[in-house]
Amino acid sequence: MSLAPDKETTDGFIQAILAELATRLAELASTGIEAQIDLRSLPMDPPKRAALDAKLGKGDVTATIADRAGRTEVFETRYAGVWRLAHYDMHDTLLMEEIAIAPVPDILRADPTDMAEAAARLGAELALDTKKGHAND
Repeated sequence: MSLAPDKETTDGFIQAILAELATRLAELASTGIEAQIDLRSLPMDPPKRAALDAKLGKGDVTATIADRAGRTEVFETRYAGVWRLAHYDMHDTLLMEEIAIAPVPDILRADPTDMAEAAARLGAELALDTKKGHAND
């Protein structure tokens, strides 16, 4: 059995997803409103998935985030602002698959609290380095 897209069964389905993406991407560009599409909630058989993958392609940006709970793979499609995300548990079971329409997906954005703590640590390290430098004068 071939995984090549069956044109008769996938064209309308894939075109509908692409039309939704185009609408959401235009909305993002004009208003800044971000959106997500949960791919696991859609009736996506292998030919439809292959057709969607072929249409969206891969862009230049990829990232993998891993922790004790599992990993998340993120890549920008060939359309700027359209991202694919796949979340896996620690046993490599796919838990969630989505398309994010955003300048950068939330999972890649630094948390403001984490940034504040990092700024404090960096400032403390800089002060320590400066103090050590003066001790050597």
